[in-house]
Amino acid sequence: MVQNFERYQRKAPEKPPSPDLPVACFTIQFPRDPEFVDRPTLMQLLEDQYKGSRQRISLVGMGGFGKSQIAIEFAYRVRETISDAATNVFWSGKWLMILDNADDVGVFFATDTTQNGKILVTTRSMNAAEKLTGGHHSVIQIPTMGQAECLQLVHTNATFVYEKTAAEKLIQILELIPLAVTQAVAYINRRAPRVSIQSYIQNFRKNEAWQGNLLSKDSGDVRRLDSASNSIVVTWQITFEQIRQESPSSAELLSLMSFFHSQNILEELLQGYLGLSPRSKHDLSQREWSSQDNQLPDQPEANSDVQLQRDLDALMGYSLIAPTTTKGLYDMHALLVDREAPDSESSIDRARLMHNMAWYML
Repeated sequence: MVQNFERYQRKAPEKPPSPDLPVACFTIQFPRDPEFVDRPTLMQLLEDQYKGSRQRISLVGMGGFGKSQIAIEFAYRVRETISDAATNVFWSGKWLMILDNADDVGVFFATDTTQNGKILVTTRSMNAAEKLTGGHHSVIQIPTMGQAECLQLVHTNATFVYEKTAAEKLIQILELIPLAVTQAVAYINRRAPRVSIQSYIQNFRKNEAWQGNLLSKDSGDVRRLDSASNSIVVTWQITFEQIRQESPSSAELLSLMSFFHSQNILEELLQGYLGLSPRSKHDLSQREWSSQDNQLPDQPEANSDVQLQRDLDALMGYSLIAPTTTKGLYDMHALLVDREAPDSESSIDRARLMHNMAWYML
């Protein structure tokens, strides 16, 4: 979308057209989804923000939660509700620009405030959203779908016959995540009647290897760039890698949390880990560890707690974890559990982590 905007800038006439002869412009590289499942609450909130005084709005949520699809549908709705005479070239009338997947703030050019234009940002990062839109009040957080919406998503995409109870079980094990549900239905579509929702669920529950295999299948989508995967696992891996680059200690914390049950993760255990464990690969090379004499690396308690809060904030900013109503407890999506455990290159880190946890629990 940004590339299209830049191309239009280069092709623009040297002088603004006469107000009596407006030139309408609508450029979007994705077709409208005829099977878009409406999310009325979110769409109404977005419409209210758009009609209000704010010039910049952002949609924030994990990869696969439907941010881009909402933005595309909203763009087409804006086109329908505003006459061509009112939607003109950028300098001569009202306009809407969408920055999709704006996770890296440094990639995008400066966007000045104007009374004529609105900017809609979609991003995984709360930090990027606030920087690009100017504050938290312009942020709309995108959660998972409601159950009724998710069942409608199955209905509109499935080409096979299924029972409603089976669909209800499917969307629950996939945690009502739109991309995961769409991906699962596409997988079954290609293999029905050999594969049904019931057999998909059975395979999914067998073990983590089966889960990884099923969730890594890319079904393709004309409303996603060729470089953007339609696999929930690959989509989340992009987020993990970005966190590793921005905050290695936050990535370590996420690795630790992936060992726990996804619900009610106790902050106290995380504090103990941060007080005992190396913070990053750089720190690992700088700090000494001796398992023979059980010497634990020193780390001031106050500094450890401050860093923990920063890391928790970073993970919450990417919607990877969420605080519960009980202070000191956190939840994360079950599909994330053990997907961000240390990889094969970090087997020593995994052993060190388990050793530290065991020591702390004594």
